[in-house]
Amino acid sequence: MGAFGIPREEFVARQARSREEAVRRGWDGLVVIGRSFYDRPGHLAYLTNHFPPFPTMADLEDWRGMGHGVLVLPCQGDPTLLVDGRAYREDLVAVDDVRLETDLSRGVAEIIREKGLHPGQLGVVGWDVWPVSMYQRLREALPGVVWLPADDIVAAQRMVKSPAEQVLLRRAAEVAIAGLRAALE
Repeated sequence: MGAFGIPREEFVARQARSREEAVRRGWDGLVVIGRSFYDRPGHLAYLTNHFPPFPTMADLEDWRGMGHGVLVLPCQGDPTLLVDGRAYREDLVAVDDVRLETDLSRGVAEIIREKGLHPGQLGVVGWDVWPVSMYQRLREALPGVVWLPADDIVAAQRMVKSPAEQVLLRRAAEVAIAGLRAALE
């Protein structure tokens, strides 16, 4: 069971639907980027159930991309989740291959090569939270990759709530109502 009652299988199905759309577009895979839990984990959390637990910080020599998480989701083969070298909830994350990395740019480049996605076309989900420094380093390390905006792939899925999500939304509404009533009393 995933976080708050969403089963792991639901996260895996979301990944499969995202891959199917990437295949339909003729791409080789997706790179999904999310930022710390209180900020913008969004699409990354939706696909993996990983919420980067620490705040972002400026890049240092050996620490780049802190406060972010990156899912490399090839159209063929297993996904890999890179977490920022500090922590993740193994009992919750819906990806089997999770790697701790202190330089997310380096780690993403290695995984893209390992999975045979270079050269290729990769959709980027989380374009708006992708650090420019990471983008620049990946462009230099992987000159044969075409990076394409792909937020719409996951955003479209998130518009329709699953039965498990509907249960959680109802429960959240009940808690909010109870809190409001208590405040009014």
